[in-house]
Amino acid sequence: MLKQKLQTHQIILLVISGIVFIMGIMLIIAPAAIYPDPSKGFQVMRSMELGSAFNVMVKPDQNDISKNTSEFLAWWSPGQYLVPYFFKLIFGVNTGRASSIVTLLFSLSGIFGFYYFFKKAGFTPMISALSVLFIVIQLSFFTPYVFYNGGEVLLFGYTGWFLYGCIAIEKITWKLVVFLFIGGILGFICKSSFLWMYAATCLFLWLRFSMGTKDIIRWIKNGIWIGVPAVLSLFMVYHFYLSKGANPSSITGSMKLVWETFGFPFASPILTAFSVDDLTNGLLFHDDPPMFTYFWG
Repeated sequence: MLKQKLQTHQIILLVISGIVFIMGIMLIIAPAAIYPDPSKGFQVMRSMELGSAFNVMVKPDQNDISKNTSEFLAWWSPGQYLVPYFFKLIFGVNTGRASSIVTLLFSLSGIFGFYYFFKKAGFTPMISALSVLFIVIQLSFFTPYVFYNGGEVLLFGYTGWFLYGCIAIEKITWKLVVFLFIGGILGFICKSSFLWMYAATCLFLWLRFSMGTKDIIRWIKNGIWIGVPAVLSLFMVYHFYLSKGANPSSITGSMKLVWETFGFPFASPILTAFSVDDLTNGLLFHDDPPMFTYFWG
């Protein structure tokens, strides 16, 4: 019996995953450096190994170094160190190699997660594979192989499968309620900025299940089915994590009516998506003054 020939999209996925796998093995042999953000998480992990409570970092008091002070680290999500810690316990490796295993597995997970999501969304296998290839060739994809950046690589490995689940569930049932509740918590564990994606996804699901009817009551019911698990998920995140320490949402201030306030959020994702910002040594992100103003950016 003749073996079936591989199709083009399968070859693309095979080559991408093969290259990533080889890079991952090399990374395990020679682990990457650690980005400043996850380094805070690893300090918490070290404190926990020495007996402190969950997610509590014990460090010398700056006012009196003969004493210790404790801090619940709510500024960053816990997945950046908890997931490597899991592999550290399972395989008995050091923190660097555990982080390398996370980078390899979540890179592969993201590749196939987004591929199956694109297919489920209605794109052809070829377009889906090319879309994944476009993602992989971005400079940001290779950052974890130089600096372990924690939440970013975790979020990449998780988001595709989460979006796939949103498309795969075709009716509002208890399955959707459970999925949204658990999915929101897991996404936050990967990276706190997932909450923005979570809110957008809930809005998408509400519109998706309601656009076919003009019945206002149906719109309200659909909103309740989607909103209740989302609110419960956010409550769990806030009550058991964010409220226990300082976090980005705890910093308040008045909105500045300057170009940076409105121009940066629009320009940043566009430039970053096409690696323009990286290739030109920083149109917006730059060590010195930006090459262009925020208005022109």
